[in-house]
Amino acid sequence: MSASRRVFFKSMAALSVAAPLSATAAPVVTGAQDRAYWVGVMDRIARPVLSHLAAIPCVRPCRSSKNPGPDAKNTAISKPSGG
Repeated sequence: MSASRRVFFKSMAALSVAAPLSATAAPVVTGAQDRAYWVGVMDRIARPVLSHLAAIPCVRPCRSSKNPGPDAKNTAISKPSGG
């Protein structure tokens, strides 16, 4: 049994050396074809997510600092933050 296994592995080693020599070259892909492929992939990934997010209604009310009320410490101020 080990002799047949040895023969098998020797033949596989011989085929692995010969295979790259006889293999055909990979097709040449241009930058435009590559970009079109990846744009399609990203479209398939993003479209369901963005369409689901677009369908959710925005019903959460925003507080403003215009009329803070009696409890001014807990009122959010809607001003853009930044320098």
